[in-house]
Amino acid sequence: MGEIIRMENQAIEYSNYAEFKESLDTVVEKVEEGFVQIGYHLKVARDTNILQESGYKNVNEFAEAEYGLDSSAVSRFININDRFSENGYSPRLQEQYRGFGRAKLSIMLLLPECINEELTPDYSKTEIKDIKDEIDEEKKITDLELLMEGKDNIQEQLENNLQRSLHQLGWKFPLLYIKLWRAYRENESKVECARMVMDAVAPAGTGMFSVRPQGIGRLMLSFKGTDQNITITNIRSEEKEEYTWEDIIDALSILMEGDYPENGWECVYGKPFPQNEEIAPVQQKHSKVMKAEPEKKKTEKVQKKNNYEAAAGKPDEAAGVPEEIGPERLPQGKGKEDGISWKEPEKKEYKSIELPPADAEYTLPMGKTMLKDIKAGQRYLILKMHDPYRIGNTLHLREQNNGEETGAGMDILITHMTDDHGGIAEGYCVIQFDILPAAEVQLSGQLNIEDIEREQNEDIKAENEEEPNGEADGIYNEGQESDT
Repeated sequence: MGEIIRMENQAIEYSNYAEFKESLDTVVEKVEEGFVQIGYHLKVARDTNILQESGYKNVNEFAEAEYGLDSSAVSRFININDRFSENGYSPRLQEQYRGFGRAKLSIMLLLPECINEELTPDYSKTEIKDIKDEIDEEKKITDLELLMEGKDNIQEQLENNLQRSLHQLGWKFPLLYIKLWRAYRENESKVECARMVMDAVAPAGTGMFSVRPQGIGRLMLSFKGTDQNITITNIRSEEKEEYTWEDIIDALSILMEGDYPENGWECVYGKPFPQNEEIAPVQQKHSKVMKAEPEKKKTEKVQKKNNYEAAAGKPDEAAGVPEEIGPERLPQGKGKEDGISWKEPEKKEYKSIELPPADAEYTLPMGKTMLKDIKAGQRYLILKMHDPYRIGNTLHLREQNNGEETGAGMDILITHMTDDHGGIAEGYCVIQFDILPAAEVQLSGQLNIEDIEREQNEDIKAENEEEPNGEADGIYNEGQESDT
């Protein structure tokens, strides 16, 4: 016997779950499409003379008097119908937007279509609002400000926006880098690697990441499972790129270095791995959206608030922030413990750096994995301590295993290098290079072309230096009898 629902003295009996679920789905669909139908009817009232005999002057007056809808509510219903109904003028909701509900669609009205296409009904209202907040933040940055940011030297050398986005994610979220490192380095199966990457970036099955590479602006990465491609949407241009899971694995092969995750992070970003209290959480619990900038910890906010409150109530000078800063208000350095003592900055002595000769050569020990990646063309940048290198120098890379040279190696020529970037730790530099052709190995006893030419030249020289002795050789050297 199925469940019985009593409605106004009538009992409705469902024989099985499938019938019950179908009935409920019909009700839910009616509720979801109700607001689209409301928008449709309001548009009819606006665009036709249907209100002519009602006595109302316009649709706003009609909706306010009959249904308590103010002009802003009328506008929202109409806009939802414009944007999400079939053909933009219909009582039917488009198939891809069914299941969202009015609250979510109201926020999605403010999002570009390229982002709405990536959303599913699984996203909560809060998560969709988080996406809107990221888009609003990017809109505050002008094109000129974006241009003045410049480009990240390392990211500019990467091949595509997927590699740049993963590089940025690993920098902002070190714990995520560790998960991605393990997914790539601890799995030989690409299928298992993809599964672990998906668990790291979108444990709920879907997820959207906001990243902001320098000089490019915000990019939104959308993950929908290992059976679907990854999409990257540029918020500023609204252009969309699509990448396969093979592209993901190729990107990881460039970024996942070192013998263990923390070491790999330090190799890629040139800084010590952050302490626990400095690491932002990988993802808010149960959230499908990760913002470009990790949220600051509450303790830090509370400390700043306390500092502000401590300064409040004191004179501006005591707080160290004078109302106006002019010559007459600058402290003269005589105050003691008054919060405004002035001290002339120390003059720094700049010492010139003596560069090595342009043809200088250096020998560097190199790990087996890194050397293999360089030979395979998968790595074209090296992060090293800033020894006195310069463009044009030759580096002899020698493979080491457990501190001992294996005999393998290669030579590279420095074509570009920089240490002038905020992401590079002090004392380090990034080197770009060209691979030099391997020197030919000459076997013992084997003569090369140069040796043969040298011997020939020596023989010719020796012959030319011989002095003629007596008459010429040949038949004319024999004595002939005189006829006389």
